[in-house]
Parts: sequence; C-alpha cells; structure tokens
Amino acid sequence: FFQAEDGIRDTKKTVMAVLYVSKSIYAYALPMYYASMDFNFVCTCTMAICFTRASAFVLSNIRNVEFVWKGANREKAFAKLAELPNLEKLTIVLHKATKDVLSAREKTLRDFFQRQRP
Repeated sequence: FFQAEDGIRDTKKTVMAVLYVSKSIYAYALPMYYASMDFNFVCTCTMAICFTRASAFVLSNIRNVEFVWKGANREKAFAKLAELPNLEKLTIVLHKATKDVLSAREKTLRDFFQRQRP
C-alpha cells in the first residue's frame, strides 16, 4: 500500500500500481476495477462531459452511476447513459432546482397546459 503523509493507506494508488505491472494484468484487472467503482456526478452537465470524453472501453465497463438531476444538458446526459451497455445500478437524486432549466419539450408542454387553465 502507498502511505500518505498522514499515515492513511491509499488503496486506489495501490490498485493502479498493480495494474501497471504487466499488460496481461492490466487487461484482466482493469474491467474489474471499473466495475467495482461508483461513478458520482454533481449534475447532468458533468456526467455528459465525462461520458463524452471517456473511451468505449471505459463506457463498456461502467456498472454503477449516481447523479444529481440538475443542469441544462439533461438530454445529452441521458443519451450518453444509453451508451453504457453493462449499467447495473442507476441512482438519480432529484435536486430542488431540477425544474429551473426546462427542456424544449417541457417548455412546450408547460405553455400548452398553462393556456388551458381557466
């Protein structure tokens, strides 16, 4: 284990060091490493950016995603979620500002139903 200055073991650094021992260990263990991780995002914008920049290999090994549903790029983020073929667990946390930014479809529906009120 790598020891930080405060004496706490850094298991992530240790795992990454083991992965780089050889190509065969890397190819075998990296998918398991990604599968064991929880990917947490503070908003849909950061999730969309992260998944856009990630390789196909990384996207195919992501199993657990949690994100806060807020931000303007919801459609793009949800489209990227569809590209995760092995997604097993999806946790969506609703933020109080979720309805502050409306999609084009939500704006159309809101305008239509507000006109229908007496």
